[in-house]
Amino acid sequence: MSITFDIDGEDYDYNGGAEYADATGSGTLKSGIYTTSFTLEGVHLSTTAYPPSGALTYSAGSHDAVVTFNGTQFATVTVGEDTYQVNLETGELITPP
Repeated sequence: MSITFDIDGEDYDYNGGAEYADATGSGTLKSGIYTTSFTLEGVHLSTTAYPPSGALTYSAGSHDAVVTFNGTQFATVTVGEDTYQVNLETGELITPP
């Protein structure tokens, strides 16, 4: 398995006490014959809170999933025309009513 990243962001010095960084970029994940890709768009990463904005797009073949962050423990996940919520605390995917 291999993972590649091409991400631009502010310097993040974990030991220096920095509490946030903004990430934009892309990468791939390969495992055997499978290759997927992802893109980060202005995701504000913090040591103390959930991302207040930004999106993560994950692509596998002809399928795309877009995760949109809003500052709460719940992010919106859109796959095609279907929309879900994911609980960032538990990883639970909540289907629409």
